[in-house]
Amino acid sequence: MKKSLLLPFVLYSSLFCSQDMEELKELFLQQQHTIEELKQRVDRLENGQSGTAYEDHHEQKIEGESTHGKPGPLEIALVANMSVLARNIGNESYANYTIPGFIESAGEIPFNPYRGFNLNYAEIEFESRMLPDMELYSSLHVEKEGLHIGELFVQSGFLGYGSSIKAGRFRSGFSRQNELHQHGWSFTSPPLVYESFFGYGALAEDGVQLQLRRGAEVFTLVGIEALQGENERSFGSRDRNNLYVTYLRDNFHISDSAYLLLGATWMHGRSGEGGTDIYAAEARVDWKLSGEASFEWENEVLFRDRGSEERGGMYTQLLYNVGEWGAGVRYDRLIENGANLPEDLDRYSAMVVYKPLSFTRFRLQYTYDRSKFFNSERMDVSEILFDLTIEAGGHEGHSGHNH
Repeated sequence: MKKSLLLPFVLYSSLFCSQDMEELKELFLQQQHTIEELKQRVDRLENGQSGTAYEDHHEQKIEGESTHGKPGPLEIALVANMSVLARNIGNESYANYTIPGFIESAGEIPFNPYRGFNLNYAEIEFESRMLPDMELYSSLHVEKEGLHIGELFVQSGFLGYGSSIKAGRFRSGFSRQNELHQHGWSFTSPPLVYESFFGYGALAEDGVQLQLRRGAEVFTLVGIEALQGENERSFGSRDRNNLYVTYLRDNFHISDSAYLLLGATWMHGRSGEGGTDIYAAEARVDWKLSGEASFEWENEVLFRDRGSEERGGMYTQLLYNVGEWGAGVRYDRLIENGANLPEDLDRYSAMVVYKPLSFTRFRLQYTYDRSKFFNSERMDVSEILFDLTIEAGGHEGHSGHNH
């Protein structure tokens, strides 16, 4: 009797144990799959393929959801910039300044043109992921004079291997300074050499861009761009695309808490004076100090060759940030001015900034500018400016940050 009762118990126990073994085996295989997936992600990061869109798409496929033909949500952000300005030069005179050998006429001054109060602009940014490896981005500037397109492009990494293709209207990626929108600048104006060579809007053109990036935090970036070449300060021949830009930027550790970035650029296009070449080099040190403190030292020099005309300029700036506060100084200088031109066209800037929120900034800046002429007479410009930049809406976006 006892043996007959024991037999069913043994059979039931064996069946139960075999089911446990199957479950354990299935769990082990799932863990192996997860480990392999993590290894693949690490490999993509090491090869410069951040793969956020790819990973999202891949995860959704694992969960049984198809993303084919389903664009992502349209994200919208609104940025506003305004200021109060005191300057020792009247509005009418300042609107007609010149810089001998560099700027024949100031033209439109989009930021802080008037003494007193300035509502500079509202910028509306749109961003949407159309496909897992393609996104659409646009920034529209709304000003008192009207509306214009700052950027509008499609970007895709469908080729893989750390590549990115961009087409439309965009800011050239030859340097971080050129890529940033005004509300992302550390100071309220672009470097003096940028103002002289490209204007306040920096080098933003219609065209195509191919970038190859290897690595994430420490990276190497190669870029090639074919642009229309409509920038009036340095190019301006619009019959066909005539501007080509190539650049190399390399970033590497110099210590456990510091990075060094080096970059070199060559641009070739045409202007009314014939062929135009611009050569640029940049160097930047980013140093993470203890706690929330960080230090940044950025330098850039540009040289323009238009046959018999040779011009150049440089800037160096130091920035210090700790928590919600920051401070910085910048020195600008125009060089290679040629015969019978002033040799000390320079500008000094100092600022203090308070950032209570991620996209809200109060900035107080003083500028002493010795580069400008008014009615053929050189006059030193002193200005004190307090400005507010605020952003509403939710996307990480391109403007004001590295792409």
